[in-house]
Amino acid sequence: MSEQDVRSLGDTARFFDVSAPTVKTWIVNGCPVVKGGSNGVAYELDLRAVHAWRQARSDAEERATAERLARDHQLKLEFLGDGALIANEGETLSRRAQAEALKAELDRTKLAQLRGELVSAADVKFELTSVLGLIRERLRGLPDELQRELGIDDEVVTEMQAKVDAALSDLADALERVMIDDAQAA
Repeated sequence: MSEQDVRSLGDTARFFDVSAPTVKTWIVNGCPVVKGGSNGVAYELDLRAVHAWRQARSDAEERATAERLARDHQLKLEFLGDGALIANEGETLSRRAQAEALKAELDRTKLAQLRGELVSAADVKFELTSVLGLIRERLRGLPDELQRELGIDDEVVTEMQAKVDAALSDLADALERVMIDDAQAA
């Protein structure tokens, strides 16, 4: 804390472009104070600490609003089903109501991302590709490894390699179908 950052109640109010009573209300609500004021003694407030406190409150209010909107949206879906964004049969919500609903959904998504509840499809695809590459490598080497360790005949190893290749081919086909379905859904 720099002495240059410490200001009186009035200076703090002017700095944040609010009234002195507003700053007093902040103090009552928990705003940090360097030195408490009383009759004849001025308040002293650290501008950086006040800013951080205000930012934390603003962030908390935004999170609470996003959570409330997400809960409201979820309740609408529970009560009204997928048609929750339709005002009357065949009549859609006003542009403003649609915008509010979409903003609520966006806020819910952002909140879920911040909480680590969502991951990007690109990240999942990258990790999945890495894991599947490792699985493929291990499965393709398994027949040779078993031949060395257990003394399996060449014919059996060849048959095992064919079975592994067929299984890997089936897996690749299944993944391709999932990717195509995912691309079509997007």
